[in-house]
Amino acid sequence: METEPLHKNARDALIYDLLGDVGKLHDQIKALPEALKESIAPTLGAVTLATKEAHATIVQLGKAEKAAFGSFTAQEKVALRDSLKAALREEAGAALADVARDLSSSARLHEEAAKAERRQRWQWLAVALAVGLLCGALGLYGSHLLYGQQQAEQAAFGRAVMATWGDLDAKAKERIQEARRNTP
Repeated sequence: METEPLHKNARDALIYDLLGDVGKLHDQIKALPEALKESIAPTLGAVTLATKEAHATIVQLGKAEKAAFGSFTAQEKVALRDSLKAALREEAGAALADVARDLSSSARLHEEAAKAERRQRWQWLAVALAVGLLCGALGLYGSHLLYGQQQAEQAAFGRAVMATWGDLDAKAKERIQEARRNTP
């Protein structure tokens, strides 16, 4: 029974110790914004000051460059303009020559491709003509064979009818005559 109160006392001691640590941590967190302000403020001030100085220097150098450019004499300005025009003409001429060469080579390639296409088209037309002629010849030969065979069969049938015509009755003769009239 004595162990139980001891356990409670140790546990209570640990809880009190933990609450004390949490309190210290809370105090440190509260002090953190002020510490950040103290450590960052000088750095931010230095950066702001350096930025203002850099801006002033840039503006001053721009004014000096503008003044130097403005102090060209009229003759120097004309000479500069003429040299710029000449340089632009040379560059433009070189660029146009490159474009003309590219266009010429692409036109030549296109013409060669078109010739190859025409050549190939004529080859296909020749093959199609040959196939058409072959099919036409085969069709004529087949119809000649078929027509010739039908004609021979019809002649044999006609001879058979003629041979037995006298033996047929009137009704059979009438049916044969009717079939003959209806045949194209």
